[in-house]
Amino acid sequence: MISDRTNGIDVTFFTTSKFKFPEELKVKYCNGRAECVTIVEYEEFDFLVIKHDVEDNIYSNIFDRQNRLKTKVIVWAHVFMCYWEVDFYASNPNITRIVNVGKET
Repeated sequence: MISDRTNGIDVTFFTTSKFKFPEELKVKYCNGRAECVTIVEYEEFDFLVIKHDVEDNIYSNIFDRQNRLKTKVIVWAHVFMCYWEVDFYASNPNITRIVNVGKET
């Protein structure tokens, strides 16, 4: 489980949902990606993992702000990405990794 780590990495889960999460999981509620980035910027997080959704990321203007951020960004993607999306991510200096995950059968 992500909250049960002994490697010294502090993980904070950002969400817009008011679901009940396990007590051991550090959760911060926010109104969306833009507010999440504001919190990450203010609290000086080292890394931010975001879901791959280029159009939502573009329209929430988080990439414009990330050019000022010290925070490195990891994009979490599920298997498929178009070439123009890869190009978009490649053009942002704060994006350090793209993690593609899929279901193993």
